Amino acid sequence: MGKNSRFRILVLLTDEETGQMAIACAEILSRSRNGCMEVMRLPRDTSAVAPGRRTDSASETDDPAENDLFFQAFEQRVAATEQPVSFIVAEWLQDHERMQAILRLIIRCNLPGMIVNWPAGQAAERILFASDGGLHTVPQVWIVSELAKALRIPLRLLRIVQPEKDGGPNPARTEEDARLAHLQLRMLGLKTPVETKVAAHVVEGIQAASEMQDLVIFGGPNYGRTLNHFHDSIPEMLLRDPRHPSLMLLSGRPREFSLEEVFWEETIRLNLHPRNRQELLRLLVDSLVEQQQLPAQWRNFVLHKAMSRENVSPTAVGCETAFPHVAIPGFSGVTGCCGVCPDGVDFEDKNFPLVRFVFLMITPSEDYQDYLIIIAQVARRMINPEVRQALLECRTPAQARLLLAGKNKPPPGCVQPD
Repeated sequence: MGKNSRFRILVLLTDEETGQMAIACAEILSRSRNGCMEVMRLPRDTSAVAPGRRTDSASETDDPAENDLFFQAFEQRVAATEQPVSFIVAEWLQDHERMQAILRLIIRCNLPGMIVNWPAGQAAERILFASDGGLHTVPQVWIVSELAKALRIPLRLLRIVQPEKDGGPNPARTEEDARLAHLQLRMLGLKTPVETKVAAHVVEGIQAASEMQDLVIFGGPNYGRTLNHFHDSIPEMLLRDPRHPSLMLLSGRPREFSLEEVFWEETIRLNLHPRNRQELLRLLVDSLVEQQQLPAQWRNFVLHKAMSRENVSPTAVGCETAFPHVAIPGFSGVTGCCGVCPDGVDFEDKNFPLVRFVFLMITPSEDYQDYLIIIAQVARRMINPEVRQALLECRTPAQARLLLAGKNKPPPGCVQPD
């Protein structure tokens, strides 16, 4: 594995005593990626918004030189090309001016991160993850599931739905969102159900659903509010709730990513008729080798890893779709192959016996970010029965490529039952 490929976490603390749990969370995520972590000590006051700049509320006791040195050191560390930072964990600061300055610093670096308000000694017997089901849900669920697994505590997934203007939630939209969430979770290998609760205010809904010893986790506000107006936002109100520990997840700006970058004409195989899932995976791996997406000497290794995972836990996820995944240390980028099997293939999962659409993904074991974005997009396409039927009717890989990328609408009259 190359030196630059390691997953590196940078932890920002005022001191090790108050930041014990921030370090613990960082260690869990670092171990899950076979990565490493390092700590930077925050200066006594970080109310400056950038090197050489001050906020109007900065007090006379601020030390601009100390602030400037910290900001310069931080940005130099993040920008280091030999050992790039992958993720930032920061201790929660009760001083909202200082907290805003740290958030602004993280946002400028455009990295995913975590803000931890978990006093040492405060118990957590369950994780309650509250999500709106938005763009960043899949990467966040991956982090949450790693924490739950390492802490050996149960995970509860919650969606708060606010009433529509006519007095009630839209049942069709709520059901569609729930089905999408379930599909995305199955792609991650999770079987935890998603609870939906209706509440007029998100904070009140989460507080009503949480218990004293829950570790409550949620995403950050929108980009602009995180950057400049974090105080009194919904996540900030949840973070300062003293009844339980809490974590806020920051996703960074999503990079523009189209499924066309992964599945192109030569890596889409239509009208396949394999005898079983092993033959199907062999066909897909061979396609990646033939198109120089994988070195030829990796063929047997990748096929073995894919089948080993299937034997432990079949990757069928519902919607006639399977999502086999092979993570390789030191692999660069993300590559994949899509197979369409009109007759269906048995993936030996009693819950999802028939699979017609298979998305084989090859990713680096150190970085799942692009992979998580891809499976979120695939889920949004494959949950639609019109898209699935249209894929079966595609005559060329070019048509399938545009359909997967959302650039080609399914033909009318092709709706099939789920």
